[in-house]
Amino acid sequence: MVYKFRTNVIKMMDKGIFRKAKWYEVVKRYPPLAPPGNRGKPPRIVLEEDSLYNELYQRIPQLQYTPLRVGDSLYGNRNVCDKFVYFQKLYMDSKGMTKEDAFNTVQKELDGELKDAVRQSSSLYWNGTLGQSEVATELIQETSYNYMKMEERKANLLAKQYSFASKKVDSQISASAAESSETMKLENNDSKKDIE
Repeated sequence: MVYKFRTNVIKMMDKGIFRKAKWYEVVKRYPPLAPPGNRGKPPRIVLEEDSLYNELYQRIPQLQYTPLRVGDSLYGNRNVCDKFVYFQKLYMDSKGMTKEDAFNTVQKELDGELKDAVRQSSSLYWNGTLGQSEVATELIQETSYNYMKMEERKANLLAKQYSFASKKVDSQISASAAESSETMKLENNDSKKDIE
């Protein structure tokens, strides 16, 4: 609608019906690239950091509720999550680490800050909704962080046990296969002797 109106006004100015407006020469020299209107849905912009944030929030869900520090621009660092993702991406890009290795390295480096962030987010949640005392809040925060670490250790232990068990089963299978082949050889030798 506006595009059509502008086009009609320009035509009228060209014919002398209207006096030329100040913007007339600029629009003549630099016309719009496309007529305004429905240009379709804008493309979805997905950054690599988005997947790093999602993984961080899946592994440590309490960090989703950490408050933002407005005005702190170092690393775009509004909270410990920003710092975590910044360093994880830095290690992946500069040192060539895998996503998992970079995650574990940054988690070890920022362990104290992560604990504080989990405590802070837990206290905001618990104090805000249930009105717990400070002692109870600290106990809940510590328990929450310890439980998260325990679950992580348990998952690693289960993975190691599975790996060990699969190696053991493989060795048992190969041992029984070797034993079976020995038995078959002996039976073949015995059957040859019986034939002779």
